[in-house]
Amino acid sequence: MRCQATCYESENSAPLTHKIFDSTKEATHRWPIFLPDGEHILFFAGGFTNARDNRTSGIYLSSLTGKEKKLLFLSNPGYANGYLFYSDEKKSLRATAADISKETTVAESQAVAEQVGYQPSTYWGAFAVAENGTVVYNPTAGAALSVLTWYDRAGKELGRVGDLGMLANPTFSPDNNRLTVDIADVKAKRVNIWIEHFNHDTNSRFTFDPGEDVSGTWSRDGTLVAYRAQTYHVNIYLKPAQA
Repeated sequence: MRCQATCYESENSAPLTHKIFDSTKEATHRWPIFLPDGEHILFFAGGFTNARDNRTSGIYLSSLTGKEKKLLFLSNPGYANGYLFYSDEKKSLRATAADISKETTVAESQAVAEQVGYQPSTYWGAFAVAENGTVVYNPTAGAALSVLTWYDRAGKELGRVGDLGMLANPTFSPDNNRLTVDIADVKAKRVNIWIEHFNHDTNSRFTFDPGEDVSGTWSRDGTLVAYRAQTYHVNIYLKPAQA
């Protein structure tokens, strides 16, 4: 069963990149950055089919007219003082001078850091750039790992659930006997939902799509799980929890 996601606009908002959204090649526009001229923006556009020859997911330059966009780099964007920051295919953080008026880079890129953390499932590099040129980044090339951990109210660790991994969005079932959690597979470049079964101390994979399946939400009776799936399109799916 599938439910189409719906977007709502507030009174003071208006779509900006809808005219240049190509649903045949991309599923999302995200991480927008306004440039100093107040007219141009940098943003990420891409899909999550994880094709090896994907040359369309990356940093795009556009303007408030929203009539066209230009691909600059395959990364998420950062910008300060005339320099565009991005993570390259070797996971190093680089900066290159950019002429926004001509919509082009004007010099060879320079290495800022040899390695930064990188999330291959979403093409996201672990860095941020302030307007004054300050750069903050995670120097660990691998993605952050964690494990589900029980604590009492005093902060004492009581035990752990499941294995170490790239985890996000844990959600308890209504009876508190199960839990959905997003687990990223770095090698396969995908994120899927798993279910941890506390009574049996086991887990099972719940979704199998090649892109992003995230944010599992239980029905009130615990029989169904709704989640967001994203490849070239974003949809909300509903699936029996026992599947």
